[in-house]
Amino acid sequence: MRFREFGSTSNWPHNRRPHVTTPAQDLHIQHLHLQDHLRPANRTAAAAIGLRNQRISAQTVRNRLREAHLHARCPHRGLDLTAVRRCNQLEWANARVRWRLVLWRGVLFTHESRFSLYRADGRQRVWCRVGDWFADFKVVAHGGGVMVWAGVCYGRRTQVHFIDGILNRDTMMRS
Repeated sequence: MRFREFGSTSNWPHNRRPHVTTPAQDLHIQHLHLQDHLRPANRTAAAAIGLRNQRISAQTVRNRLREAHLHARCPHRGLDLTAVRRCNQLEWANARVRWRLVLWRGVLFTHESRFSLYRADGRQRVWCRVGDWFADFKVVAHGGGVMVWAGVCYGRRTQVHFIDGILNRDTMMRS
């Protein structure tokens, strides 16, 4: 009936619990997490006081962040590109942007990668009975994996080399 009259039902009373934070506090929570992306919700909850001097929970902080379209995700692991490194990379690229094909034929791009057979978090689970925790069949030695190295240049590529042990400058020079 009310929707037909006014086109909205927003003034209807509801049975939801009232918010324990004000809109200004919600905005403050958002700003804290936008300034420090790695800040955990429980640290914000411990520092914030809600309405009527109530403590707010970490779940309340997560709810307010979700309402602001901020979601927790695992951080991307990549290169730490500082401003200086970005400038250096840009200078390197700008110096070679006008290179002719003859110059690019002499450049070799190389890369090494490690491929692991198990999860990278190191928390592989082992089911065992009391007393056989350190049995030989329960121990995973180094998790298993392989490191490879290869290179590409204009019209060619190197063979894939399997690296045993540690790959560093000295190992590369001996290869």
